[in-house]
Amino acid sequence: MASITGWKIFYDDESVYSSRMGSWRDAPGDGVIRVLLYEDKTDGQGRPTRSIHHGQDLYFSDGNQLFGSNNDTLQDNLGRYPRLTSEDFKRGRWTSGEISERIRRVVIDDYERP
Repeated sequence: MASITGWKIFYDDESVYSSRMGSWRDAPGDGVIRVLLYEDKTDGQGRPTRSIHHGQDLYFSDGNQLFGSNNDTLQDNLGRYPRLTSEDFKRGRWTSGEISERIRRVVIDDYERP
């Protein structure tokens, strides 16, 4: 299983917050469009393998190796992940198709680890 080496959160105002800038808990908590996770493995072109989370109501992390997203309620998630607090969850938001597509293109081409 791959280990996460860094992450970036992309917001509806087209700003980005990454693991280089601070902790997961310190990231803004609302307006998430996509979360990009970088892994410790590489693809056939020598680029880091990545996973992308999008289209969810909640995005969460323990700040270490637990990352996820789903459409369950915050209360359900807090019960499921007792080590997490409400600060560990970021809320997704719908945005225009134009903004969503711009962010999607940026994420697809982003192989620069934070």
